[in-house]
Amino acid sequence: MAQLDRLLSVMVSNKADSIQLVEGDAAKMLMAGGEPRALTKGALAAPQLLALLSEIAPAEDRAKLSSGQGTTFRYDTEDGTFGVRVRKSDTGWMVSIAVDAHGEFARMTGTMRAFADEPAVGAGAPAAPARASRASRASRAITVESVEVDPAAKAEMDA
Repeated sequence: MAQLDRLLSVMVSNKADSIQLVEGDAAKMLMAGGEPRALTKGALAAPQLLALLSEIAPAEDRAKLSSGQGTTFRYDTEDGTFGVRVRKSDTGWMVSIAVDAHGEFARMTGTMRAFADEPAVGAGAPAAPARASRASRASRAITVESVEVDPAAKAEMDA
């Protein structure tokens, strides 16, 4: 488990909007009204921030961080899917982590990925197949030859 997972779990359980990690400052979560609440006692140094991010960033984004560049990526945990935005300014590293609503929906249902993988209609892609007619749907009926019924349930149905 990545060290950031604990902070993300606290964020979710407190229904906070985001976590803010700023070099030289304590980690904070922003509550719904924008009020910051400290998550750590001490200030975060650049090596600490980069180590936390390196545990969760995809390889391509780790390379950007190593070269001093900002990046944006998605991170999935048991608590949800999060969007991670990393910037570097003259004053140091700044990280914002928030629930990624689109990614969370995809994680929970799997439908967003399926739709995203299909080619768009009208862009040289074949159109969706037409719905089957009522007659063809009826021909696909399933016949059940034998069903065992619980005696107590049968007595309840017969009553």
